[in-house]
Amino acid sequence: MTNTFGNLRDRALKLLATSPPQEVDGLLQEMHVLHAELEVQQDELRESQRRASELAAYYRQLFFESPLAFVVLTDAGKVHEANQQATWLLGWSTGETALPFAQHVAAEDQSEWTRLVTRAADSPASSELRIRRVGGERRLCRVTLSARPGGGWLLGMQDLTALRDAEARQRIASERAARMLRDTRDGVLFVNADVRLIDEANQAIASLLGTTPEALRGRPLSTLFPADCVVRQDLQLKQAAQMRPPPAVMLTFSAADGSRVEVEATLGQLVEGPVRLLTLLLRDVSARARLAAEREALAARLMESQKLEAVGQLAAGVAHDMNNMLTVILSCASEPLPETPAETTEALAEVRTAALRGRELTGRLSALFRQKPLREARFDLGALVQELASLLRRTLPPSIRIEVKSPARAWWLLGDEGAWHQALLNLAINARDAMPEGGDLTLACLELPSGPELVVADTGAGMTPEVMARAFEPFFTTKPTGQGTGLGLAHVHAVARSHRMELRCESKPGEGTRFRIQLRLADDPSGTLPAAGGRRSELPRLKGRVLLVDDDALARRATSRLLKRGGAEVVEAAHGREALEVLQREPGIRAVLTDLSMPEMDGEVLAAQLREVSPALPVVVFTGEIRDARHQRLLELGVKQVVSKPFTTEELLGALAAHLPAA
Repeated sequence: MTNTFGNLRDRALKLLATSPPQEVDGLLQEMHVLHAELEVQQDELRESQRRASELAAYYRQLFFESPLAFVVLTDAGKVHEANQQATWLLGWSTGETALPFAQHVAAEDQSEWTRLVTRAADSPASSELRIRRVGGERRLCRVTLSARPGGGWLLGMQDLTALRDAEARQRIASERAARMLRDTRDGVLFVNADVRLIDEANQAIASLLGTTPEALRGRPLSTLFPADCVVRQDLQLKQAAQMRPPPAVMLTFSAADGSRVEVEATLGQLVEGPVRLLTLLLRDVSARARLAAEREALAARLMESQKLEAVGQLAAGVAHDMNNMLTVILSCASEPLPETPAETTEALAEVRTAALRGRELTGRLSALFRQKPLREARFDLGALVQELASLLRRTLPPSIRIEVKSPARAWWLLGDEGAWHQALLNLAINARDAMPEGGDLTLACLELPSGPELVVADTGAGMTPEVMARAFEPFFTTKPTGQGTGLGLAHVHAVARSHRMELRCESKPGEGTRFRIQLRLADDPSGTLPAAGGRRSELPRLKGRVLLVDDDALARRATSRLLKRGGAEVVEAAHGREALEVLQREPGIRAVLTDLSMPEMDGEVLAAQLREVSPALPVVVFTGEIRDARHQRLLELGVKQVVSKPFTTEELLGALAAHLPAA
């Protein structure tokens, strides 16, 4: 454009000298047009220069502030310029340039650097090189090199150290997990939580089930369960997976040979992208289950052995007391008839006393395993304590001083007075044995803020902690063989437990022993329960026919005599089936008195039959031992009363009198 404008200027000068005015005007017009075009081109040039300046500033900012490391090298490979990231990566201080870049390449990578420069001469090339920072630290970098059009080189570096370290750690972790999965003796299953298909299985679970890991992959988890366990175990796994943390679950697997394998499964969850996995760590507990079953069987056999040993220990102690009672009965029954009525009365009284003592002994044994009193009645505990104290003053040695603290009011208890009498007597006898040289025995009824409390204390030898820890165990005794059954304190504990009362023992060697019973007094002393005591009183009179059912002929005849003495007419039967036949042929039966345990048909079945054929007929059952559940069933069958054997005349006639017409 400048040359054109110069030519026009030369032409204009010639025309001005030689040409007519019209040609000069045309020439001036062309010059004006060219001048305008020149101004436009100059504006475009200035705009291009401005844009180029902005672009250069942008690329320079990009170069220096890029998160990647860039270095500009000269043709000789020296650093001409480096950005901030490259300065940090190489460990330079500010302003370090004109240094050969090759000195930062590790010695073992120098040959690779030379090849990289050779390749980059034709086209950009890259390679992984170990770069040495100032100070000696080495960083693994991806180095990209390209030739600049004007000469020199542009070098870019991406630090791969952290990435390669993470990859190495992940690789090591994966190898460890694979080794653990392969080498662990526990089975491992990875199950797709959505479709319940096995995603992965280790060799341990495959061997346990008699198959291979490859055969397990892709199978539904439920196909490993026995058919009768599928629904239950699927529900167990779903419920456990929803809990945090998931609990261990006992599962049964079906092996390839059809056998069952018991495993303990520990659950976990794993998320791999869009896939949710349920992890099961499976431990074979089949051997543990077998050992547990064997242990239970061994414990049962050991318990049976201990029971036999306990019976042997019991026999030695009980035989002494029982022989004394039988001696009294046999002596009175074997001697010639007494000459006077007084002697007859005395002999019968001794037989009765011996029989009652025998009943107390068997009651002590039964009370160890009963949860309720033997004979539930209302009695005054304060009066019982006074009566016991009078007995003890006549029987204990004079060296033992007895102190009694009676309550200011009547202490009514609802329970078995005989059991309480025997329990307090056992405590007194233990106190006597603990004080061979004499001492103080205290029977105290105390009104405390916590409630009424019965205390039996002595000043004897006391007990060591080891002895006190076993004091209430049945058959445990510190007395010589034959002098104690080990049932005394066990009976006391059983009585307190059966009456739902708390028994505590306080003792130290040389400081005596104190037994404390926290009492539960009856709220209504005017109730209708029978009075306790089993004492001789006026016998009730019976009227009407009574059907007596008992398979023991001797016991049946003795019971029949008692009923006849009370005024009843007695019809006998040996078992329940015979009793039903007697009822059909004997009119006027007003009540049935039956034993509970009999062959052919026992008392419970008989009561059920009578409820069907004659629901209005009163039935009274007598038995030597009965559990609470069976007692409740008898009441539901309409049995009017259950009498415990052995019974006194008063108890038997009293049980029937309430259900027969008055004599």
